[in-house]
Amino acid sequence: MYNYSFEKEFFGLKYQGNLNNNIEFNIFYFGAFEKPLLFFLADTIRRINLEYRDSTEQSGCFCDIGANLGQHSLFMSRLVKQIHAFEPFPKALERFQHHVELNQIHNIRLHPVGLSDTNENLTFYAPQSRNQGIGSFDPSTMQKGNVASEKLEVVKGDDYFTKMKINCLDIVKLDVEGFEKKVLVGMQRVLMKHRPIIVCEVSYGKEVSFNSIQQLRETLPEEYQLFTFNTRKPDGSKARKRGAKARKTGTYQLVPFIQWRLSGQDNVIACPKEKQRILPMQGIGRIAVP
Repeated sequence: MYNYSFEKEFFGLKYQGNLNNNIEFNIFYFGAFEKPLLFFLADTIRRINLEYRDSTEQSGCFCDIGANLGQHSLFMSRLVKQIHAFEPFPKALERFQHHVELNQIHNIRLHPVGLSDTNENLTFYAPQSRNQGIGSFDPSTMQKGNVASEKLEVVKGDDYFTKMKINCLDIVKLDVEGFEKKVLVGMQRVLMKHRPIIVCEVSYGKEVSFNSIQQLRETLPEEYQLFTFNTRKPDGSKARKRGAKARKTGTYQLVPFIQWRLSGQDNVIACPKEKQRILPMQGIGRIAVP
């Protein structure tokens, strides 16, 4: 395991990290973690603003559920007017807050809670490896080496959004390591009201998560279309050469999401039918940040 601290320019911001963290390792060597996803988010908010606000200026609202170290929110802070970031794990939240303060960012609102379908305190299973992005409320993540830590607060999204007067929602990024079903069930009213474009990391084969495409569809509002990033070969295995190139360049292509798997994870894009015409189906790996 590497142990090397660094400071690096990150899309116009300062980022201070260490190579012993998988997310920060990617930031150091490739410029970002999940660069294709970041570029997709940027392309999407620009199209939304141009279509619905007649502007390409910094506007709109991004919701980051399972924000972890905050890399996605930091990236989007230059592109949207308001960000609501949810991260219950104190260790990750502290690192996130550090970079918000370091860069004097004022449009990120940190919510130190997890989202679920109920209001309660749950045991959090904390990561122990250099992959600090796998913390979860799903006990099955102990198979990845996570260990039970303290109980942390989770809230029902519909209740919390009303309480906190969150009234704008254009894009939702959801990465909660198997807990995604409970999050989406708890946000039914919010999703029906705002009909955002959703990027949800789906964990296959988890007891608390979805068990089929049909179950995922039934949890979303009516007339949502499903897509995923073209990261797999026809046989379902990961296209590693294509993935290595995308990790460096940020290129991406969306394809219909039609195959459910027994294990692993995929980022699924859920798009309202009325917004499908503005959904960026591919990106060439270039982006201009203000």
